[in-house]
Amino acid sequence: MNCLRKSLTTIVTTTAMAAALLTVGAGEAAAGHCPDHAKVTIPGEAAAEWNITCSLGSVTIRGWFRDLSDGDGCARVRIRPGAGDWEWAYKMCDTGPEHLISRTYKGHTSIEAELFVL
Repeated sequence: MNCLRKSLTTIVTTTAMAAALLTVGAGEAAAGHCPDHAKVTIPGEAAAEWNITCSLGSVTIRGWFRDLSDGDGCARVRIRPGAGDWEWAYKMCDTGPEHLISRTYKGHTSIEAELFVL
């Protein structure tokens, strides 16, 4: 019985997490090749702005993001260099000053970045 309960809990938790992603919206994305600039907004929830540059076989993303909500989640930025894996790079759970974004990935010339509220 415990195995069944754990399985059902996992299914419910996974389903709830997926529903939360859909409820909040999958986020706002911006992909770019060098050079590029993006302004991303989830109205009333989060905002971000970043630049993508390349130099000597590396791609860099620099900018800022801000949580605009009043405690209804955390603003998060995830980044994927080229065709690599997504990584949750930054998280902010309260309104306040901008958080800086700055990452460099060697061996890439493009990057995708997404702003979420989870």
